Amino acid sequence: MKRFWSKLIFREAPAQGVFFALTLWGAGLYLLGSLLFAGWVCGWIGGGNEWPPIQRGCDLRNLWIPLAASLVLPLYFLWMTVRFCRSRRLGLMFGQILVAPPMWVLLLPVVNVLGGPFPALRNGWNSGIFFLLLPLLLLFCGRNWKWAAAALVSWGFGLLMCIVASNGMMTWGALDPGQQWLAEQTRFLGVAGWAVWGGVALLLLLAGYLFSAKLIAVSGEVRFRSLFGKPVLACWGVAAIVYLAFTVMAFSADREADRRLQALEKQFGRPLTPEALEKFYYRDGQGDAAFWTGMEQRNLKEAIPESEIPPTQAVFSPGQLAQIRGKFEKSRNRQEEWEKAFSGPIPHLDLNFRRGQLFFLEFPNLWLIRKFDRLELWRIRFALADGDFGTSLAAYERIGSVNRALCGEPFLIGGLVWVGCENLRLDALELLLESDRLSDEQLRRFSQELSETEERIPQVRERAMYGEAVGLLDAIHLWNSGQWQMLTVFPFSTEGRRLASRKSFFLFFPQLRWWNGLDKAEAFGQYATPPQMDSKAGSHAPRPLSSFSAPMGSILRRFTEMTARVRAMRVLIAAELYQRKHGEYPETMADLPLDPFSGKPLLYRKGAFRMAVAEKPPAPEDWKHRPPTVPVSAVQVWSVGQNGKDDNGLNIRFESDDIRAIRRISP
Repeated sequence: MKRFWSKLIFREAPAQGVFFALTLWGAGLYLLGSLLFAGWVCGWIGGGNEWPPIQRGCDLRNLWIPLAASLVLPLYFLWMTVRFCRSRRLGLMFGQILVAPPMWVLLLPVVNVLGGPFPALRNGWNSGIFFLLLPLLLLFCGRNWKWAAAALVSWGFGLLMCIVASNGMMTWGALDPGQQWLAEQTRFLGVAGWAVWGGVALLLLLAGYLFSAKLIAVSGEVRFRSLFGKPVLACWGVAAIVYLAFTVMAFSADREADRRLQALEKQFGRPLTPEALEKFYYRDGQGDAAFWTGMEQRNLKEAIPESEIPPTQAVFSPGQLAQIRGKFEKSRNRQEEWEKAFSGPIPHLDLNFRRGQLFFLEFPNLWLIRKFDRLELWRIRFALADGDFGTSLAAYERIGSVNRALCGEPFLIGGLVWVGCENLRLDALELLLESDRLSDEQLRRFSQELSETEERIPQVRERAMYGEAVGLLDAIHLWNSGQWQMLTVFPFSTEGRRLASRKSFFLFFPQLRWWNGLDKAEAFGQYATPPQMDSKAGSHAPRPLSSFSAPMGSILRRFTEMTARVRAMRVLIAAELYQRKHGEYPETMADLPLDPFSGKPLLYRKGAFRMAVAEKPPAPEDWKHRPPTVPVSAVQVWSVGQNGKDDNGLNIRFESDDIRAIRRISP
């Protein structure tokens, strides 16, 4: 035990001991930081995409070993420094020359981890203001002041350049003009300026480390080479092994990401590039900016905001219907202008498919078409109430026409809006069924159209997923190239907020490259194979790129709900044709299509059901509000929804999720 203790404190070689303690501190922090980062990336510690993990959602019990080690290492260095100074009778002030610069640098990552809840501590440490006081210590260095000054300058400027480089990589705010100018001026041989800053910073820190070694050697009157014994070389060896291990892991993660990207391109049958997406969207045509600008101007003059358009399928009192009709009468002329504009071919939107711009695209056509459908739905209801069946049928045909224009939308948001608009068309069809004015031929034609709609659903979904995958790849390019423009804080800001290229730091920190590869592979994997509808994000691993992609499980559910309702509506039309032939609705129906959620036949019944009563929207704080319902006599076909529970056709938030097609017998 005494022999081990003697070796631990370097009793016979205090100069070698203090230099070993310095090396152990640096290598130990690198090892601990790498392990901590790996645990965070794998989701074992931390809670979300924020680094350091102690800032939010982290259980400190998972970190007590690295935190304790990060405190033991500097204490060991301090103790060895005090022993060295006492053995050489150098004095306390000289010991501060050895301790202060490396301590300031090596405690920087610890302070940034622990300083999350204490921004004043972190900002004060990062500012390096105390380096202004350190030159006063040179007065106590005697004849070794040159080596002390060299160490002080190298450590100090290395630290400051590390802070500048890390700010360029990690900050979420706009870079200071000075930082941006310095980064642009230091481009060298095609390498990004931030990489030059990082490389020079590491070289300066290495110089400070070697100058500190020289200062220890001349003060301890030992050979410089003797400081680099087996213990020091072992520390460097461990650090090298960690670096190489993460480099191998990074290459492996990159290969997996490339494999999944190739699988995606094979699945979609075209490259995942903005150019390919543009060609896929426009085919041989082009966008019409003037058409959609005119439609937006008409929308601004519209008397009824979309938020004030109530759902048509609810039960309204006569007074409520009179108020709604009054609002629509005021905007009748404007609605007729919309109907005339949408009566012909509907052109594509004029979009900018340049690399780096996909995330910032806006789609006013989607919201205009959705609002148009909702207005037309009320035109159908009022026309049926007035006995004007021709007007209602024409409005239904217009809804179908504009909805077909949405089938070519290139992104997921377009596919989801198409699903919503098709649901509005099905609402309109239910109103037409209840009017008893549709002929048998019209019913069969509508049933055939619904069959075509069902065939179109997987095509629209695949198209939307392709566009979303291209957008994700473009976001990855922004993230890694330093062109990221504050998507999470200012998602549509026109001010360029250029960050440092992540790729610039991959050479120095293969841990970042490994994390980036894992993130890309997981993001691509969401599109490579159809996800399960009940998939949940159970992993707490930080994946910022994956978080920008839409949750595929929820998206698949929306399209599957659409399939269920289309099938239910076809059954409802078949029941209507049966009633016209036999005088009553069937008690049961054979050969019902399958429920896409349960895999069993859809449910059919006639009798009493419940429907929601129209009322004012609930307050935002009352997010669990349950709308009142009233009984109605109806024929209903429904799916049990994702939860697999039969809720008798009701779809109430947080309670039930059935998907139904209903025909009120006595509306």
